[in-house]
Amino acid sequence: MEEYFSWLKKRLPELVGVFLLAFLLGLVVFLYLRTRILEAPPALPAEEDVVTQFVNRTGNPIQKSRAIGKVGFLYQLRGSFPQGLNLENKPGNSALRGRFVLQGDELEREIPVLLWMGDGRLSLGRYEKSFEGDSRWTLTPVEEVASEIRAGEEVILVVEYELPKRISLENVPEYFKTAQQILDGLAEEFYSGESSVAIPENFSLVSRGIGVLR
Repeated sequence: MEEYFSWLKKRLPELVGVFLLAFLLGLVVFLYLRTRILEAPPALPAEEDVVTQFVNRTGNPIQKSRAIGKVGFLYQLRGSFPQGLNLENKPGNSALRGRFVLQGDELEREIPVLLWMGDGRLSLGRYEKSFEGDSRWTLTPVEEVASEIRAGEEVILVVEYELPKRISLENVPEYFKTAQQILDGLAEEFYSGESSVAIPENFSLVSRGIGVLR
């Protein structure tokens, strides 16, 4: 035992040095990792942050769902085009323009809408008996859709936006955000009874489909 204590006494400075060196190395590693964590870039937005949360309510003229298999959203808006639709007749690339008013909007705010797919056709839906019933959708020439829709009649306007695959979630275009901000806000108004959403002058929706009651 005396030999052990004698050996320990001789080696004590070396042992202290080893422990001190280990402590200093551990401290350096800790400080390095802590710095890296603090400097780490913020987490990228998830799809849930890009497509806003929305609760559909019965009787609300705005219904929303997430796009299936892609980052995007789909709104079904119930309302009318009081002044009708204007046909922009271009060979192979016709479109319809109009100002849409949501059903039940006491302020009768007009939302500029461009109905366009890029190939001279639109998706036209025909509902039976009511807009809650069955419907049949077909790709129809824009000119035929123009003759089908009457000014002031109630329709279902389909607005679907999706992010192109080349665009990352941290570079979401403004139109993608603004459309949700305005439509979600208008939907909330019908629930709360307060009217606070203004339609910006440069705002418009692009739609590729419209449903009618026939």
